[in-house]
Amino acid sequence: MTAITMLTEEQMETCIRNAKRKVVYIAPGIWLSTAEAMAEYLRDNPYGALDITLDPDPQVYRLGYGNIAGIKLLNNIDVPLRKCAGIRIGLFIADDDVWYFTPTPRLIEKEPTSKSVFAPNSIAISIDQANLLLGTVT
Repeated sequence: MTAITMLTEEQMETCIRNAKRKVVYIAPGIWLSTAEAMAEYLRDNPYGALDITLDPDPQVYRLGYGNIAGIKLLNNIDVPLRKCAGIRIGLFIADDDVWYFTPTPRLIEKEPTSKSVFAPNSIAISIDQANLLLGTVT
């Protein structure tokens, strides 16, 4: 079953902090607050339980898909980062909760928050659907 929904950075960070088995994050870039949540997650989980794929192009950060501080934090704690040049979609998994989402380019518009008017930017999907999508990421 799928549902059109709104996924916010706040919601992702809460899901990351509450995850017990795995976190997968695929997006153009990452924000410091999300990277901080991942660093907290790694205090209680093995590094293999965190899988991150980002676009390595610095243009990503100029467009507002994240900030360099997030990458620096992950590099400082030696988190392996996969690369997927040109990616502009997102997949976020926290245990069995999964969203396929469109990252917000903050150069152009504000990121939705829990206080925002409902602005759908994601589809909640099943873990089986996510595993099919993960099989297509190189």
